Amino acid sequence: MKFLLVLASMLLLSACQPPINSSEMMPLSSAYHNLSQKGLFQDNLIVRDVTVIPNTGSDGGGAVTEPQFRETLNTALRMADMSATDDAKAKYYLDANITEVVRDFIGFNMEATVACDYKVTNIKSNKQVFNESVRVPHEAGIADAFNGAVRQRLAAAYAARENVTHAIKLLSRVKK
Repeated sequence: MKFLLVLASMLLLSACQPPINSSEMMPLSSAYHNLSQKGLFQDNLIVRDVTVIPNTGSDGGGAVTEPQFRETLNTALRMADMSATDDAKAKYYLDANITEVVRDFIGFNMEATVACDYKVTNIKSNKQVFNESVRVPHEAGIADAFNGAVRQRLAAAYAARENVTHAIKLLSRVKK
């Protein structure tokens, strides 16, 4: 009986994970090496609205939160030389809306998928100049972490990272 109580306690404690922080969602530094440096958004973007659908991790096992995702986007844009150095000089707003976070809850390999809509609007004309939906999966295996809750969290963090990486690449390809 004690064994079952200890086992149940371990399982409950292992499922309690804090929300994903922005550094876990940041694109790898290699993502910035092959970006177009003459794109329309170079030094011209500011992040305006960031929304995350409810229940992207209400169980605590890999929640993507609006403040953390906003911080990730701001840092990624800065690293890609797309962030305006001064908000007053920005020509475009970036809005990001996470529409889906799907995660496995059991298994040796945990897969998570993050879907996000990215929209860029010209500040002066209020016309949308970029509109892309990015949906990216990522898998974390037993080699990444033995604990299933940690694997689940890593899969969600890495899926968000790959989502932002793909969005940065798409934004860099928009020509003047």
